[in-house]
Amino acid sequence: MENPFVTELKRAFEDRALRNPRYSMRAFSRDLDVDPSVLSKILRGKRSVSGKMIRKVSQFLGHSPEQAQTFLDQNKAYLKRLRLLQADKNQQFVSIPLEQYEVISNWVHQAILEALVLKDFDGTQEFLARKLGLAPVVVSEAVERLSSLGILQVDSSGIVQSEKINTSSLGPKYTTEAMKTQQRELLKCSQQALDNVPFELRSHSSLVISIEKSKLPEFVDKIHAFRRDMNKFITKKSKSSDEVYCLALSFFPLTPVE
Repeated sequence: MENPFVTELKRAFEDRALRNPRYSMRAFSRDLDVDPSVLSKILRGKRSVSGKMIRKVSQFLGHSPEQAQTFLDQNKAYLKRLRLLQADKNQQFVSIPLEQYEVISNWVHQAILEALVLKDFDGTQEFLARKLGLAPVVVSEAVERLSSLGILQVDSSGIVQSEKINTSSLGPKYTTEAMKTQQRELLKCSQQALDNVPFELRSHSSLVISIEKSKLPEFVDKIHAFRRDMNKFITKKSKSSDEVYCLALSFFPLTPVE
């Protein structure tokens, strides 16, 4: 993932170097009126670009005001993505390769991993089946899959062990049939909870609102940030977890998609 403005800087330097083989990076930094060490770090992705620098350099490179504004907007989006990636890193998300995710995409696997940190968990698969309301064979097969992928361990006495981690697949920019299937199953669980769980033990709500379609990526980023913030907040507040919950968010058009 590279800042589009950095890509444009590299292109501008290459164009000048092609026209003049003796043209150096130091000459480029002089022409841009940017310190050579600063420019080097920017091109290597070791330093972010300020809006002030984008405006100044865009003017030198002959960009139109519209082009400059596009680079400014892209720079803001790039910095936001970096912050989200850092948040993922701080929350110890473990990325699962797609081929492995296909094997454990059923929601049962995530529920089992969360149940392992409940304060009354006794290490047995019997507890997991009873707590999650699942058939013992379903739990046994799910534990075996998770164990084969190294996500949890089962010792010789059958005790299940695992560190508390957050598992993720390829991330919000991708989807597969397995991911779609998981969401369908969770939506069914949500419908069952709507009918069977007392109101004070659940929360079902929705928001219907008109939007500006061009801002959709920004809205979706805020939903992803909210999900991460909720994960961090709940983990911090729940020192002695005793139940496993699911937060399911849906944001989709009610107007026909052309």
